[in-house]
Amino acid sequence: MCDDKPPELMPQNSEVWLLWQKVNTQWRAGGFSIIGLDYPAVIQIAEIYNIDITIALIEKIRALEAFEIERFNKKGGADNG
Repeated sequence: MCDDKPPELMPQNSEVWLLWQKVNTQWRAGGFSIIGLDYPAVIQIAEIYNIDITIALIEKIRALEAFEIERFNKKGGADNG
């Protein structure tokens, strides 16, 4: 497996991936750290793109959010971009 190639997207995750690409700029921040996604914005964007808000979809978004927060913190936050 090549480290530069992303994994193949499973069909059941295509909708959440579309939403993630649209909401990945909707972060709440405090000080020099990100806190989490702005969920009212996430829901509004999902509605604009006619994406049904389900528990499964929110849980997948939360998993992506947690991964990004951890990655951000490991890089040293805003100082290391």
